[in-house]
Amino acid sequence: MEKIKVGVLNGGTSLEHSVSVASGKTIKGKLDNEKYDVVDVFIDKNGAWFADGVKILPEELKEKVDIIFSVLHGSFGEDGKIQKILEKYNIKFVGSSSNSSYNSFSKIISKQVFEENNIKTPAFSYLNKNDVIDFAEEAEKIFAKFNPKVVIKTSESGSSFGVYICGSVNEITRALEGAFEIGDDVLVEEYMAGKEYTCGVIEEKNGEIRALPIVEIIPRKEFFDFEAKYEGAVDEICPAEIENEDLKKQIHETAVKVHKVLKLSDYSRTDFIFDDKRGLYVLEVNTLPGMTEISLYPQELKADGIGLSGFLDILLINRLKRL
Repeated sequence: MEKIKVGVLNGGTSLEHSVSVASGKTIKGKLDNEKYDVVDVFIDKNGAWFADGVKILPEELKEKVDIIFSVLHGSFGEDGKIQKILEKYNIKFVGSSSNSSYNSFSKIISKQVFEENNIKTPAFSYLNKNDVIDFAEEAEKIFAKFNPKVVIKTSESGSSFGVYICGSVNEITRALEGAFEIGDDVLVEEYMAGKEYTCGVIEEKNGEIRALPIVEIIPRKEFFDFEAKYEGAVDEICPAEIENEDLKKQIHETAVKVHKVLKLSDYSRTDFIFDDKRGLYVLEVNTLPGMTEISLYPQELKADGIGLSGFLDILLINRLKRL
C-alpha cells in the first residue's frame, strides 16, 4: 500500500512561532512511518516557505504532499489566512475552513456567535483602534462599567498574548496601549473568578463529534497566560476530578455545541470558567490547539486512550475520504 504523504505545516510569522515548531516536532514524531511519508513544511518568521529544507512557493506544495496537518498557531495560522491559501491551490488539509477559522479566531465574532446560540459567555464590549482618541478617557469609561476588575484582550491572538487583567484606570490604560500594539480590535470582558476547565472534541470515523476527557487548569498566577501554558507555572488535572456529573455533562455537551455552531471541522478545544453561583461560561475556542508534549489536547487524547498517533490516523483518513 502506497504511503500517504503528510505535510506537517509549522513555524509561521506569529508570536507563537516557537510553540508551532514544538508542536510540529511532536506531530512528526507521532506519525506512523509504516503508513505515512512525513514532509516538514516550514514557514520562517519572514514568511518564506520550505519543504524538507528546500525553499518552495505555496502553489508547489500540492506536488509534494497528499494532505497538510497544520500546527501554525496564532495569526496567519488560526485566523483563516493559511487555510485560504491552501483552499486557493486545492491543497487538502485537516481542520476547519478559512471562514470558520476566522470567525473562531476573532474573540469578538465568536462571542457574538455564542450569544446568538444561547451559549453563556462573560459580558463584553469591543473597541477599534480608530475609535479610541484618548486611552485614559476610554479606560475611565471601561472601569465605570466593569469594575472592580476587567479583562482586556487583543481580539485576534492566541497563547494568551495581549491579555491583561486590570483593577484600576491606570492598568486599563496601559492594557489598551499594549493590546492595540498587537491588533486593531480589542475585546473588553468582565472578569470572572472560578474554576477553569478545557475540553477538546474530535470528529470520529462515523461523523459523530465526541468530547474528550476534561482538563482542570489551576494557574499559579492570576490567569492562564503564556508562561503558565508553556513554562510550567500551572497545575493541570486530566481527567478533571469533577464530582458533579451534571457539570461534567454540560461541559462535554457545550464543547460539542461550540464546535457545531462555529461550523468547525475535525477537532477543536473550548475553554471554560465555572462559578458556583453563576454556572458555566465559555471563554473561547481553539481550532488548532497546541500539540507540544505538554499541551492540553494531547493530554486529553492520552487520558481518552486514543493517543496522539490514533488521533492522527482518524483525522487524516477521515479527511482524505471526504475530500
